[in-house]
Amino acid sequence: WGAKTGTTPLNPANGDQNLAFDPVDMLNKLEYYLALYVDTFGFITNKHTGNMATYKFPIVITDTWTTAYPGGYANGGSTDGVIGSMWVHPSATKGSGFVIAHEFAHMCQAMIPIQYSGKGIKDPSDNSYALGMFWESHANFMAFTATGDIARAYPQRFLNTTMLHFSSTSHYYENNFFLQYLLDDYGMETINKIWRNANQGQHPLMCLRANEGWSQDRLNDEFGKYAQRNVTWDYSIHDNMMKVINGLNEAEICRQYTYVDTAMLNPGWYIVPKYMAPADYGYNLIPLYRETGATQLSLQFQGYTNASSGGSGWRYGFVAVDAEGNPRYSPLGILASGNLTFDLTENDKALYLIVTGAPATHHNYIWTPGWPRIFRYPYRFALSGAKPAGQSPGYNSLKDVYPGKNHPNGGGWVANTANVASTAYVGPYAQVLDNATVSGNARIDGHAIIKGSATISGNAVVRGNAIVGSSARVRENAVVEQAARVFYNSDIFGNARIQGSPIVYSSSVSGSAIIKDLAWLNGATVSGTAIIGGDAEDFETISAGTYLQDYGVRNGDGLSNHYLNNDINPTIDEYTSLKPVNATIEGFDYSVDKTNRCLHLRSRKPATVTCYTLAGQTLVSLKVEGEGVLPFTGSMDQGLYLMKVETAAGTACYKVMW
Repeated sequence: WGAKTGTTPLNPANGDQNLAFDPVDMLNKLEYYLALYVDTFGFITNKHTGNMATYKFPIVITDTWTTAYPGGYANGGSTDGVIGSMWVHPSATKGSGFVIAHEFAHMCQAMIPIQYSGKGIKDPSDNSYALGMFWESHANFMAFTATGDIARAYPQRFLNTTMLHFSSTSHYYENNFFLQYLLDDYGMETINKIWRNANQGQHPLMCLRANEGWSQDRLNDEFGKYAQRNVTWDYSIHDNMMKVINGLNEAEICRQYTYVDTAMLNPGWYIVPKYMAPADYGYNLIPLYRETGATQLSLQFQGYTNASSGGSGWRYGFVAVDAEGNPRYSPLGILASGNLTFDLTENDKALYLIVTGAPATHHNYIWTPGWPRIFRYPYRFALSGAKPAGQSPGYNSLKDVYPGKNHPNGGGWVANTANVASTAYVGPYAQVLDNATVSGNARIDGHAIIKGSATISGNAVVRGNAIVGSSARVRENAVVEQAARVFYNSDIFGNARIQGSPIVYSSSVSGSAIIKDLAWLNGATVSGTAIIGGDAEDFETISAGTYLQDYGVRNGDGLSNHYLNNDINPTIDEYTSLKPVNATIEGFDYSVDKTNRCLHLRSRKPATVTCYTLAGQTLVSLKVEGEGVLPFTGSMDQGLYLMKVETAAGTACYKVMW
């Protein structure tokens, strides 16, 4: 360390306690990690030879130098490809030791190509695909195994991104739990061999497959079992994991479940939303609600072919959990078109369906290619014995937790502590809880929940399985729908739409902006005609353009026709069509007003009119009785759209050209 700290690092020479650290404590911890990783775990088996027998590991304490020595929080790797090294800020050396345990794992990883020539998870070109992600997920795994500090591994990030592919940079630090599965079922040496046996440039999963003599089908089976185990965290770390999860609030873990839609072209079937379809080795977790008297679950599964992926595949299975949290597992379904049954018992208190993306051909993806450039594996299913979340009326009812009453306008549940105006509508299964406020002509519908101190006002609509909480505001003509999550001090207003399953934290969204799919905003300001979807993140201020990938890496310049925004997955009719239940609705008609960019609607009875793109994206919706005007928003180009009309008498869909 440098002169800022001097000879008394516990009391730095310059008086800055932010630079204080305990070198004896650090040394003791690092010697422990060395013995644990190398001797106990056996990560490096030839420590008495080569460079490891010649050199000690140098540790550099950053920001303690008076000269321009590099700063930074924490980094581990090697010095000149000779010996493992660490550069760490004093603040990173404190607490449980998780950070230095993580960085020491990087030092050991960097020693593999030094001690084992030509081996290691290392990309010779340094740019071909995401090998670096495995360095981070493995280092986090080693760190929480060494320290027990699972909270520092930030599992909530993984829980909110399970549908994404294994190597996704949306969870590359937090994708630790397949390694835990391997540890518990196959032992630490199975993980060690991935590093020691990998030919440089080889994906870790392909090295695992080769080491174990597995076929691609067998690898997919393992990921299916792993997804089942993740329902209750059925691992040796279970108690610690549950303690961490139970200590997190609803805003932190808010996208762990998948809410399926009804398959409009296949009545009686459910379909995974396009944005939630699992990618390579990703998975969906679908809560199920047992039907009265049911003694068995019976599933008909149908996967949609994805020929461009080199062969699509799935694994699907049930998990039943008793009152004590103990799981039971069904066998895994493996057929693209198959059936699966699972007998129920009186002890089963919670039921789940898991579905994984099981590619017939493994894919190596570049670093952050973006959601449209990653293969996904959609599916539909029919189910008897239970209904999936979102399709079981009142599935998320919290009446037993929140004393309250039914709202006179709509019949939904309003907690005694909440405030809902008589002019506002709360649908029969919607809920307004805690200290939330709903005013004006705002509409809360479907199974939507408003909680915390959130406020919904004006003509705003929150519907579907959406949740708005914390101190978030939704106002004016904004719409939050499907499985969107809006928390903290977010402000959604104007004609903005939050749809799909995005997460919006502490962000402002206004104008005609659309946030959709699996986008994740945190502290962003989005306005104008901007469209943010896919798995996009890392936005600050933006007012135009279409972004379906991480803004900070490769973002297609916001051009809707950029190749990065062209989806490599095949089109599925269920996602692009609406099937009329009735050809027309008696007493309803409309006319197109191109000059004023709107539809003039006429309905003798109350009707809900919703306009969609051909891709199924909701654009605008309103209630009408008598005459009404449905405006085309600024983001709607001229072309063909679909209009759904819902009344008490039925539903009809119209094709509208403007």
